[in-house]
Amino acid sequence: MNEETKASPSGNGALTATAAAFVTVFGFSFALLAILPVKVPVYVPLEHRWQKGFPQLPVVGMDFYGRWFVSFLFAAVSALLAWGLVRFVFQWTPEKSGGQSVKFLSIYCFAAAGLSVFVYAYTLLFK
Repeated sequence: MNEETKASPSGNGALTATAAAFVTVFGFSFALLAILPVKVPVYVPLEHRWQKGFPQLPVVGMDFYGRWFVSFLFAAVSALLAWGLVRFVFQWTPEKSGGQSVKFLSIYCFAAAGLSVFVYAYTLLFK
């Protein structure tokens, strides 16, 4: 491996920022989809079918999978945008990112803690 292909602190910072953006956006969008009246795909297991939004008739429907899928797509797009910003707009180099890996790791830990809070709040929301 030559010097250019080795992992650099800026590459690690970009991946950490991408992961932090993914986890943060996933948590926020998952929580907002639980609170806002947005129609997401709902699986109706007794009828073995998917539909958009809950049916009018009283049936068993699982919206967790639909909310997860929509949140995952939104978070993936946001993570790609964050990665592009970090790598190409800010153009971080190894010389510029000496102490920033610790900052990015802190941001990621904060984002992971936020996701845990959102999942916990989501479980308590409808009790």
